[in-house]
Amino acid sequence: MEILRYYLPAIRKIVNQLKELEKDPMGCSTTCLLIQEKLIVNLTNIEYRIRKAKKEASDIKKILTDKGLQNSKEKSKQLKARSKILLKRIDEYQNIRILFKSIGDGIAFLYINRFDLKAQNFKQSTGFISNKKGNRLERKCFRHAFKAGGIAIMNDLTNVLKYFDLMIITGLDDWFPIEVKSGSSKNKVQADKGRTLMKYLLADEPADVYERGMPMIRQSLVSNVQDHIEKVNDLFKEARKKGFALQKIETGLTILATFEDEIDDFESLLNSLHLVEPILFCQNNYAVTQFGYYPYCLSIKATEDYLDFLSGKLQIFHFFDRACLQPVAKKYGYNYEFLGQEEMYVNFTHKDVDVKFAISWHSFSRIFFEYISPSWLINDHFLQIKEMTKSLKENPDLYA
Repeated sequence: MEILRYYLPAIRKIVNQLKELEKDPMGCSTTCLLIQEKLIVNLTNIEYRIRKAKKEASDIKKILTDKGLQNSKEKSKQLKARSKILLKRIDEYQNIRILFKSIGDGIAFLYINRFDLKAQNFKQSTGFISNKKGNRLERKCFRHAFKAGGIAIMNDLTNVLKYFDLMIITGLDDWFPIEVKSGSSKNKVQADKGRTLMKYLLADEPADVYERGMPMIRQSLVSNVQDHIEKVNDLFKEARKKGFALQKIETGLTILATFEDEIDDFESLLNSLHLVEPILFCQNNYAVTQFGYYPYCLSIKATEDYLDFLSGKLQIFHFFDRACLQPVAKKYGYNYEFLGQEEMYVNFTHKDVDVKFAISWHSFSRIFFEYISPSWLINDHFLQIKEMTKSLKENPDLYA
């Protein structure tokens, strides 16, 4: 927490600039560049501290395992205690690194559709931006894009953009990727994966973009995304005034926001909600993530609310009743079952015909991470399945 406090002033300044960029993404290219330049400085600083702590921890390990050195019990105890502190510090710095990159995610989500970004997140996280091979040319190309009057995103400054080096923005939801190469060497596997991704995103070609051993098919939403971001931010305002605010957002979903250290009689509060199949989700446990969701730096509108959320002063709890899915499933003629598996979190089976589908944990959890309307999420899945079933009957080879 001390390390977070140290970086909070820098985070505040950058997030305030992000809020300005959000008002006019295409008209504030200078702000977009400045934010990313600040991210480069802060990430480089954090990476230096991680490397330094790792080296010291490694040196201590060598001393402790060197049988030629006869360390006293007291000396060994001190070294082990120091090593423990260093390892904890490394974890904290890694979290701060992810946090700064989540602000970079904020830039990406302002320009690129969230569902196009989702497919680009399922890959191993990128390494450090400092001391990276070809880094100098990459940054030169990045800055040249702005000098030429354009807008670019340096992918390494984000958690979510894990393919390619740069994104050139030509309009909202209008972009193309750039792979910067400083030499003649080519990574064929990387290039092939990049091409497969772009065919999946732009041409709707089935592809195993999530590396699950099976091709995925792009299916359009039937209706526009519905969320409760405005309601939730009003709840934060109320909580800041009163210390505590509770609201039923929609059937089956209640959200609590509190600035108080303790919640009096939490059990009574839970009982008063009359939840049949309750899920309790504490959002603060996931304040720093790399799951590719719409970032908190955008969904939490007030910068101070965002900072208080990061530091734990603002606590957010979601109370969800899984039983609210029953009337929706019944309307479409389905039964539902919570399996709890990552890829099959909730399973729906039609009562009469041989049709079934599952919603993954990642998709279902948009309710909590992105404040997505549960009723919209479930209804849209049913409508998508309805359209796919109809298309399959009309054209059996469509999904072959």
